[in-house]
Amino acid sequence: MKNNKKLFKIIFTSIVVLLTALVVYKNKQRVELLNGDDVSYVVGKIISFEQGASVNPWFDYEFYVEEKKYEGKYNIIDGMDKERVRYYKSYVGKYFYVKYSKTKPKFNEMNIYNPVPDSIVKKHFYFGNISK
Repeated sequence: MKNNKKLFKIIFTSIVVLLTALVVYKNKQRVELLNGDDVSYVVGKIISFEQGASVNPWFDYEFYVEEKKYEGKYNIIDGMDKERVRYYKSYVGKYFYVKYSKTKPKFNEMNIYNPVPDSIVKKHFYFGNISK
C-alpha cells in the first residue's frame, strides 16, 4: 500500500511538471513569434463579450487570413461594475487590428486601443492583410 501511494505521488508530480513545461513552452513560442519579424496585421471583429464567475471578462474575436477564419480572445483586466459591463458590451461588432504570426496565425493579439475606420473595414475584413 505504501508503494502505491509513493508511485501515485511520482506519477502525479511528473504530470504536473510536464503540463507546466508545456504551458511555459507554448507561451514562450507565442511571445517569440509575435515579437519577431514574421508578423502581419489584419482587421478583426469582436463577436462577443463574456464574463465568468471567478475570472476576468474577455472578448472573443475573429479574423481571416487568406480566407481562412481564426479566432482569439482578449482578456480584460479592469474591474467590473454595471457601467463598465455596458461599456464593454458596446464593443461587440466593432473592428480592431489583429497582429498575428504568419507561420502560426493561431498566435495572435488584438489591439483594442486602436479601432479600425469603416472605410478600411469594408476593404480588408474578409480579404486579407493590412500591411507586411
